[in-house]
Amino acid sequence: AIDPFAHTMTLLGDITLISNAPMLDVDRDTDGSLLAVTRDGVYEILPSGQLREVADVSAPTGTNGMAINDFGELFLTTSDDADSGAWRIDRSVTPARLVEVGGFSNDQVSSGDCVFTKTGDLLMSIKNPDNTDADDVIVEIDVETGATTVIGTIGFPRVFGLSASFNGLFGVTQGGQIIEIDRNT
Repeated sequence: AIDPFAHTMTLLGDITLISNAPMLDVDRDTDGSLLAVTRDGVYEILPSGQLREVADVSAPTGTNGMAINDFGELFLTTSDDADSGAWRIDRSVTPARLVEVGGFSNDQVSSGDCVFTKTGDLLMSIKNPDNTDADDVIVEIDVETGATTVIGTIGFPRVFGLSASFNGLFGVTQGGQIIEIDRNT
């Protein structure tokens, strides 16, 4: 648990991974449960630290982010060159199905995460894969049309762990910094 105002992190407990598959991202579902995405599926993290599968889906190889909107729809971000973009997980069918909702040209890929704002906008951090030291950019993706709108440069490279909370937008850099992002600029 991270408190961005007190600048503290608290370890809540260990998580038992399935087949040593790395956790790629976590988010809260609409029912309050904590979900995690791995290459093999989407799992609920139980209080015991065990994982329980909630969607059998093979995540694209470059999956690096997950967000859940107010309607319980799950979205993934990927950094797979030509397949980089945002994907909706249809978990009403088994196995779950991936549907692309927004993509980029080969000169932009997902940097590390996506997040839904309190107003329902899907934001994503992107980067130029050929210049990893360049600052990331925040884009908004229209999940109905796939249209992508550039909002602006974040001012930091390699921004992961986006969170829309406390009426702000936050990110975690690869260097471990917690930053507040001004969505207007």
